[in-house]
Amino acid sequence: MARFLAKMNRHNTWRQLLLALGIACCFFSARAQHITTADSLRWQCSAKIEGDFVFFTTDPLQQIYVVNRGNEVFKYSQDGQVLFQYNNNRLGPLGWIDASNPFNILLYYPDYQIAKILDRTLNPSGEFQLYQLGLIAPAALALSNDNHLWVFDETNSQLKKIGRDAEVLAQSGNLSLLLGQRPQPTQLAVSGNFIYANDPAIGILIFDAFGQYDRLIAIKDIEDFQALDAFLWYQTAQGYFWCDAFGRQSSPLTLPSSAKAVRLEKSNWFIHNDRGIEIWKKN
Repeated sequence: MARFLAKMNRHNTWRQLLLALGIACCFFSARAQHITTADSLRWQCSAKIEGDFVFFTTDPLQQIYVVNRGNEVFKYSQDGQVLFQYNNNRLGPLGWIDASNPFNILLYYPDYQIAKILDRTLNPSGEFQLYQLGLIAPAALALSNDNHLWVFDETNSQLKKIGRDAEVLAQSGNLSLLLGQRPQPTQLAVSGNFIYANDPAIGILIFDAFGQYDRLIAIKDIEDFQALDAFLWYQTAQGYFWCDAFGRQSSPLTLPSSAKAVRLEKSNWFIHNDRGIEIWKKN
């Protein structure tokens, strides 16, 4: 009789354990489903800037900079309110804006090879005249963390840091010798202590704060990208993707709206489409 009761107790214990595990699995399955459903409903378009814009960018303070068909630059708050305006039609079409430093905005006019620096109110505060440096129409440049200029010299296949007095403050080695082919970056970006150069035929070349080559993310045909600390997102003809800072663990990126171009600042998406600029935030 004692052996029978012990056997029944063991049987009941297993039943209780299996029941508990079943309840736990159901709970976590329901919880996961809840999170997935909640995530899909969390995105909300908090503001819109309507207009026909050539391109746009953002800064770390979530302020938006747009360029319209008239070559005018407008700065907006994250709520879609216009703050400041800048216009310069003497230098040809504006080719690039780097707003990674919200207090020193870089504008590049490729026709005249002039890079203008604007303060936070979009008033001119300095410029770089690249034609005086012997550079041949550089396609990619960016503002350094100490407000100098990173530019890629295709003639010598070197990344160079240029000071306000046109002196070379830092430079890489000849990358043609290192990579076995001549890089032709179309985009430069600074994030943290690294400089990123996108060459669609090679991938994204990464340099340290002194301009020395560090590594390559060998993902080709990238049309646009944004480096964000330990990861980056990038755009190809196939869509938008995430990857880590070494190009591993790449996965598709789902946006809350259709897009021609995007930016991410503090987990908020800034999306450029045919309607203008949309700011998407999580509730």
